[in-house]
Amino acid sequence: MKTLHNSQTASPPSSQDPEKIFLPLTTNLFAKLNELELIAKNIKQLSVNVPDGIEDDAKQLNIEIAFILEKLTIMRNQKVKRYFK
Repeated sequence: MKTLHNSQTASPPSSQDPEKIFLPLTTNLFAKLNELELIAKNIKQLSVNVPDGIEDDAKQLNIEIAFILEKLTIMRNQKVKRYFK
């Protein structure tokens, strides 16, 4: 396979029919574009279904998780101190 650089384009060897090369490539490209379109539609649908206020809920959960982690760290540090006394 020929490596492309900048503005160079691949050209099929003169012995090969361009249709046999470019038709599968084009078909594959269309399949990928259809797949991307489906993914974009799914993302759009998901964003429509996100309930209002979810960002505030996520912020509150992050605060609560940080508080819990801080408490766990304090408890662990106290346990370590007791172990080494």
